[in-house]
Amino acid sequence: MPPPPRREPLVNKKRILARAAPASRSVTGTDATAGGLASPNEKVLGSAADKAGKHAASTGSSHKVVKTAYQLFCEELRPTLVAENPKASMPELSRLLASAWRATSVEDKAAYAAMRADLMAAAGDPAISGIPATAEGRKEPKKRVRSEGGKQASKTKDEAASDGESEKPCPPPSSKRLRAAAATEAHDSGEETEDDDKLRMECDWTKHPAAFIISENVKKGHYLVARKGLPLTDYGVVCSRTAKLQRMAESGTNTACPVSLSMVEDFEAFGKRFRMDVHGAQDDNELDLEDLPPGSTLEMCALLGKLREPGYELASRGRSDIWMKLPLLATCRLLQLVLDAERRLAGRSQRTEE
Repeated sequence: MPPPPRREPLVNKKRILARAAPASRSVTGTDATAGGLASPNEKVLGSAADKAGKHAASTGSSHKVVKTAYQLFCEELRPTLVAENPKASMPELSRLLASAWRATSVEDKAAYAAMRADLMAAAGDPAISGIPATAEGRKEPKKRVRSEGGKQASKTKDEAASDGESEKPCPPPSSKRLRAAAATEAHDSGEETEDDDKLRMECDWTKHPAAFIISENVKKGHYLVARKGLPLTDYGVVCSRTAKLQRMAESGTNTACPVSLSMVEDFEAFGKRFRMDVHGAQDDNELDLEDLPPGSTLEMCALLGKLREPGYELASRGRSDIWMKLPLLATCRLLQLVLDAERRLAGRSQRTEE
């Protein structure tokens, strides 16, 4: 009689994943997913948007050579909106442009698409093939009538028509149509983001100069910069490469970058201090936040941990609140950076008044 097959020992996968995850990954993570688990349709749309972005990157920089229909629309409408809303901030202008574009009819959008096609033809670039195909431009697959089981299958066509049961539910949208819709939506949202970044890079830095660097978009190479005398929502955008190149400039050279070299050094030094404090507070893959020294960058992290205890505001979700998944250490680092910067600015203004 052969021996019974050998069974593999049970393994606690959650514990292995928790011990294998490095702490520095949470510090540098920048992805934030809202709402919890995504639905199947959202997963399909998300993967389609990623594939559309990779395809655009592999086929060349067509959007850099020729402006898109949305950008042509914004160029034409922006002067009118600025004249009608002289006190509107850049986020408000971006929202007005986006809402106006969504309210534009299909015929008017086709006119801007035709203008873009003429510009592409005038450019004479063989790498530019044309406007990306939308869901309306694709040939829809033929609808297949599916037979239903039970008594419905035994009925004749006349009986089904007389009973009013010949109508069958529409088949679910195919994956091709979902991918086309996701690509079109990602294309439009990408254009709105690029236009908003352009507006924020062209803001008036002389009236409201840079105060401090809030965060860095490594993928785009941008610094998100707070401006003096304005709320954090009216931030500006600065090319991080231009700001860092000030290290190579000669001393005393006046550069056109609104962010000073000292701001860049303060931002990078804070990131190093935070990583060192996290490393020093680690104890068996946990953070020991008791008796923090004065000036520790883990102050906000300890406060948020305290507020998660039963009875405090962060212990549970309220009725009108929602869950939001965020990287913990990266969130604490960002909040601590803004808190320290605001403290420095408040101290300077107080010394000036004295």
